[in-house]
Amino acid sequence: VGGGSFGEVYRAQDKRDGQQVALKKVPVRRGEEGLSVGIWREIKAMQHGEHHNVVRLLDVIVHGATVVLVMECMRCSLHDVISRQQQPLPLLLQWRLSKGMLGGLAHLHSLDLLHRDLKPGNVLVSQHGVVKLGDFGLARLMAKAGEGYSFQAATRWYRAPEMLYAANTYGKEVDIWSAGCIIAELFNLSPLFPGETDIDQMYKIFHVLGTPDVWMEDWPQVVQLPDYDKIAFSHMPKKNFNLLFCSAPPSLLDLLSKLLEIAPSKRISAADALAHPW
Repeated sequence: VGGGSFGEVYRAQDKRDGQQVALKKVPVRRGEEGLSVGIWREIKAMQHGEHHNVVRLLDVIVHGATVVLVMECMRCSLHDVISRQQQPLPLLLQWRLSKGMLGGLAHLHSLDLLHRDLKPGNVLVSQHGVVKLGDFGLARLMAKAGEGYSFQAATRWYRAPEMLYAANTYGKEVDIWSAGCIIAELFNLSPLFPGETDIDQMYKIFHVLGTPDVWMEDWPQVVQLPDYDKIAFSHMPKKNFNLLFCSAPPSLLDLLSKLLEIAPSKRISAADALAHPW
């Protein structure tokens, strides 16, 4: 039925009770000792992060040179929902989908877990319409002092500005940025920042939120990031969100503006976004 960070996903039926399940088959490469870091992360994140807005891991089976994750079967992803739409999604449905995603994210963040690959294809909808976060192949616990992360995590269109500047230390704010991009996509039915390269990605973000000279006072630490000086953009002012999301209610515009703050420290938390009045 699809693929995840480290393997193919199949639909199957549990012969014991007839339950529909999803099987993620992850091959262990020849010469590799034990499981890869990615699959261990996925297993531990799903076990540690159990919640009604997180896909449940039912079992782990080792079959020869393959590890199989047995998970609850989901009906579709937000990518499927968006791509099938010809007309705007009803606002109430957008709200339910967004709140489900934020509920799962708030739970992960309460455990100091970063998802690091939020995108419409990894936000799933169950047979009963419950939104659940899936695909934890890039998830990890918050780093301890002195540890760093890869800035190559996350899919480009949903990657936070600090990661595009090659930051090797970052926080839960990277997931918040991704969530903001997804909620914007639910409204417009098209990606907000569909960059073709990392540089084009930065250009598309700055085209909406302004170039560094516009927001430097809010995020002075950006000049310390490894790739800050590698490219300069001509001045672009910050755009009015009203023009980007025509007919959006003021409360949704307010939430999006807080999720999509260019400065990581100014982004709203997942828990506060979940409680937002939109």
